[in-house]
Amino acid sequence: DPVLIDAVVRAAHGLGMRTVAESVDRDALVPALRRLGVDAGQGFHLGRPIPLDVLLNRVPDDGPVALDAPLRRPDH
Repeated sequence: DPVLIDAVVRAAHGLGMRTVAESVDRDALVPALRRLGVDAGQGFHLGRPIPLDVLLNRVPDDGPVALDAPLRRPDH
């Protein structure tokens, strides 16, 4: 429900918090969530579960991954 998502995003941002949409499983959800101001997302569309050793090889050694970068599907 876009009205509910908008209210939650506004409340979170008003409190200085960031928002994460869960269960992003379709391409069409990403632009809609961005328009509503959602900061990040997780779900099968953005990346399927992977083994821990593969994940650790994708995370840079020099710090956290930026969440402000555009969300894209991994090549793998």
